[in-house]
Amino acid sequence: MQIISKPNLAEYSSIHIGGLGNFLYLPQTEEEVLSALSEQENSFILGGGTNVIFGDSFDRNIISLSKFQNTSVDISANKISVSSGVKLSRLVYEGVRAGCGGCEVLAGIPGTVGGAVVMNAGGKYGDIGEYISSVKVYSKKMCRVLMLSRSEMLFGYRSSKLQGSDDLVVLGAELCFEEKGSPEELVGIVHRIIGERMTSRIKLPNCGSVFKNPPHELSVGAMVDRLNLKGFTIGAIAVSEVHGNIFVNKSGATYSDFIVLKNYVASKICQEYGVDLELEIRVLT
Repeated sequence: MQIISKPNLAEYSSIHIGGLGNFLYLPQTEEEVLSALSEQENSFILGGGTNVIFGDSFDRNIISLSKFQNTSVDISANKISVSSGVKLSRLVYEGVRAGCGGCEVLAGIPGTVGGAVVMNAGGKYGDIGEYISSVKVYSKKMCRVLMLSRSEMLFGYRSSKLQGSDDLVVLGAELCFEEKGSPEELVGIVHRIIGERMTSRIKLPNCGSVFKNPPHELSVGAMVDRLNLKGFTIGAIAVSEVHGNIFVNKSGATYSDFIVLKNYVASKICQEYGVDLELEIRVLT
């Protein structure tokens, strides 16, 4: 297992912001994951880093599951069993090739299966929680592996029972797709969805939607657009010109830049619409 001392955390977040960490563990097998978890009780579990931003320092040891993807994606009939470090893109690709209807709705979503399960990742076509039948987790408190059913996961909008938990760590998941489809047709749908995403693709480093959409008639992106905040810049970080709920790192943005911009946008929306926004990304300090 590779262990990195004083890692540059900006390299492990898709927005490329963050200072130095303590130790970073990169297990590749379930045995190595369990070993690292048993030795590092106060560790932070990191997936693909597409939904996190690090502060100028982070003193907790990090166990990254980004290398925990060497196991096969096991497909039997309409069920897929997969380890947490496998990228969603691989899950989608192998799922549609096997005719698992429903898998295509996850096309174009970045990150790993584990991170997607924790935050119930998804888009306008559906969320991963809709297809979860069970989740394999490790309880650091109980020092053993558990299986959680879909109902026990308490999936909600970009949330689950595991979000914010320092105890339960996703090792894998089983997804069930009730419909069987033509692989050719499903691949075509995947290409269409990815094509849609490509038309609004943001090339600069970012970590996806900053805020959760509130129960309001307007989305965060629409509110930002109406306030003419697209392109608004603090230091080296800016509201994307393409999507109002995404911040982009123009070059060398700092954690302080992010916090100031986040607070500014949230305050403007609160003043204009009376809405208190909740973060969708995880801020780690």
